[in-house]
Amino acid sequence: TDFFQSYWPKLKKAGCVRLKYMFSDVRMALNQKWLAMAKEAHPESKMFMLQGSDDYPHSTRNEQVAKHSVDWYDCRYFWQYHIALDKMILFDNLQTDSDNTSDWITGFNIAVRTELIQNIESTQGVRKGVDFWLFNTVKPKTRYVDQNIYNGLSTTGLNSISDKRYKYFIEPKHPFYSTEKVPEDLNIAKSILKRLYECKPKAVINE
Repeated sequence: TDFFQSYWPKLKKAGCVRLKYMFSDVRMALNQKWLAMAKEAHPESKMFMLQGSDDYPHSTRNEQVAKHSVDWYDCRYFWQYHIALDKMILFDNLQTDSDNTSDWITGFNIAVRTELIQNIESTQGVRKGVDFWLFNTVKPKTRYVDQNIYNGLSTTGLNSISDKRYKYFIEPKHPFYSTEKVPEDLNIAKSILKRLYECKPKAVINE
């Protein structure tokens, strides 16, 4: 737990009121991890935010989620970076020609009303397509799709879930689009970029 405690001063300065470490000696399906964490949320928690440990959120994410009092919040766009390829693409969640965002599949930077997840009693183990499982299980009555392009970054190349996604970086196709941007263009802190680039020797492309 010392590793996580080292982040506490910075989290506290940012307004965090509690840091809780949860350990499991068995490998849990991702959806069950979410359900377990939601049930341990602070009593005053309003929104449950899904944040991949290999992604860097944009600086106003918490503020934007708090601004919209809805059951489900997500973003239409988000930048993607492949560590091994040193290449970026842009995710665009516009899946249909419909102007009604309720017809769109889930996007990035998902946040869900905490009590809705706490009320889920499913014992089903879901390891892929978990975002869609959660959306279909929660059945949100209200949703806000944020259509701003923020300077956050989702990374690929060091996890088993997205290890096949490198093909989208080589030949982008919907919902990913090519770009000439590089991580430095997103005004991400230099300390974060330094740590990101230090991961490159460990990144792999699985055929």
